[in-house]
Amino acid sequence: MLTPSQRWRGQSPRSSRSIAPHTCSQKGATPMRNKPPETTHWPSELSLTADGDGWNIFEVASSILNKEGDRPFQLQKIDNAGGIGRSPFDASSFETDQDAQLHVLKRAGQGYALHKLALEFLRRESPREYEEIIALRTCS
Repeated sequence: MLTPSQRWRGQSPRSSRSIAPHTCSQKGATPMRNKPPETTHWPSELSLTADGDGWNIFEVASSILNKEGDRPFQLQKIDNAGGIGRSPFDASSFETDQDAQLHVLKRAGQGYALHKLALEFLRRESPREYEEIIALRTCS
C-alpha cells in the first residue's frame, strides 16, 4: 500500500523507485505532459475570490490577441461587479485591465497566495499574457 506522499511522487507500489512522469515508447517521440490540455481552467473557488478583488482570469481562446495560440487566458478587471451574487466591490477601483494586472503583480510580490497562483496559472497556460504582465514591473 502506498502512502499519500509516495503516490504524489509517482512511486511504484512494488519498489521505492519513482516512475518517470515523461516516458516515451518510441524513440524521438514527444514526451507526454503531466496535465491534459483540454481540461485546463482557472478554478471556480479562485475565480470567486478574484471577483471579490475586482479582477479575474477569463478564457478568451477565440480572441484576436490569441491568434498565435499563446494567450488563451487573460487577466482582466471586472467590468460589471453589480450583478446578482457579486460582492459589493466597487469595480471602478480599476479603470483598465492594466490597472488590475498591476494590482495582481504587486500583491503577488507581497506574498498574497491568490495573486501568486494567478500569475503561476498564466505563466503555465497563457505565456504571452504572463510576459506582458511581468513587463509591467519596469513600467510602474
